[in-house]
Amino acid sequence: MQRAGCYTICFGVESGDEEILNSISKGITLERAVQVLRWAEELGLYTKVSFSLGHPGETYEQAKKTNKFARKYTRFITFRGYNPGVRIYPGTRVEAYAHEHGLMPAGFDWAAPYETAENEKLFKLKDNVPLLLQPQLGLRELRRLRLRFLWGYLLTPRYILTKAVRAVRVGEVRRLWRGFLRGLGFKVRREEDRLRDVPLGAPSGGSE
Repeated sequence: MQRAGCYTICFGVESGDEEILNSISKGITLERAVQVLRWAEELGLYTKVSFSLGHPGETYEQAKKTNKFARKYTRFITFRGYNPGVRIYPGTRVEAYAHEHGLMPAGFDWAAPYETAENEKLFKLKDNVPLLLQPQLGLRELRRLRLRFLWGYLLTPRYILTKAVRAVRVGEVRRLWRGFLRGLGFKVRREEDRLRDVPLGAPSGGSE
């Protein structure tokens, strides 16, 4: 694959807890996942590893293991995909679990408009798919886990060094600062959004 031009491999590890991996029928073990990540590093391949929290029956302690796994093996992970909150899609085992445990949003109907306001609290874009929020792992717990993941990731020496090197590029410092604020949940308006609000014919604030 590498000789054919492959330079990045995406892995869906999903969880750092063996019991959760078995419950979602992932078909892998953590030991196997680490071995494959090591092989990728030995071959000089970039890796993108996806993690998700909030699986049916998952506890806060089990979800913490996912954060711990991502932090422990950070040297093998080039890019991270981190998704707090499992979406409930029609016809899936997650939907069946949600109905069985009374976790579907009140009055929800697949044929009716729906907007997940919870996504904003988890620093994600709104969409029309409900999240699986459980008594032991609800919005508050998922938000806390995401914040801890972000801080654990942003404060690693590797991340700081990588971004420091990239920051010497023109405009990179501003882009990184805006990305950092978004990661913490702050709403940062893009320049084009500001200009869109300026009435037609009005000065944009620049000098001629």
